[in-house]
Amino acid sequence: MQDEQTLTMFRTSPAYQETLKTTGGQFWKSDFDDTSCLYVNIWIDQVYKGRLIVTESSPTPGKLREAGFFGEVIRQAFINRYVYRDDAPSLLKGIIVDGLNDREINVQKLSRKAGQMGWQMEDHYVCGMITFGNEKISHYLAFGVCNSIQQQIEGSYPCYYDKAIYLLINLTRGKLSLSDLRMKMSYTIRESLLHVGMSNIFYRLQDFPLYMKQAKIALIHSWEKNCTSWYNEF
Repeated sequence: MQDEQTLTMFRTSPAYQETLKTTGGQFWKSDFDDTSCLYVNIWIDQVYKGRLIVTESSPTPGKLREAGFFGEVIRQAFINRYVYRDDAPSLLKGIIVDGLNDREINVQKLSRKAGQMGWQMEDHYVCGMITFGNEKISHYLAFGVCNSIQQQIEGSYPCYYDKAIYLLINLTRGKLSLSDLRMKMSYTIRESLLHVGMSNIFYRLQDFPLYMKQAKIALIHSWEKNCTSWYNEF
């Protein structure tokens, strides 16, 4: 766990913000304390996947190259573990984006990927949409929120697209009620000062585009009414 003051410093630190753009082995020295380290970002298809950090106060060209080498090893391991490949069982993003843009859903492809994830097409589902308000955010923060949700909620699939996070949650897989979901979501949403809209429950996975719209409507209605609620249900 990290204290709130340090998190705020990271988010406002120009030196730290620059570390979110780099490739290869790098040296970072904090601009708000005496912290320093070697690090290398893990990028896959220009998407940030994580960071290798080595606590080393005296960098040399050799140590930077060594960090870069191990960063590449991690990148290849991610690829081999289906983080990137098109046939990855967890990669529903393309299908979700199609649904958000009113494109026809390939039901057979959706069914196949759902089966690989242990989902059934007739399970109980709910959709959600999370926004960051007017705050300009980095991909690092967005993917951090996605990771937090996946860790907190079994059967959840968060997808960052067009400055928002869209959620497809299998309530059957996670053995969740709506009240359970609300409680589990609260840890991430309150910590990051986010707002979420949630749809009704539905029972055919291929119908998710309609319920994504419900989640968006719930969120927009909350904005229009200037609600103070962080969690809004359709």
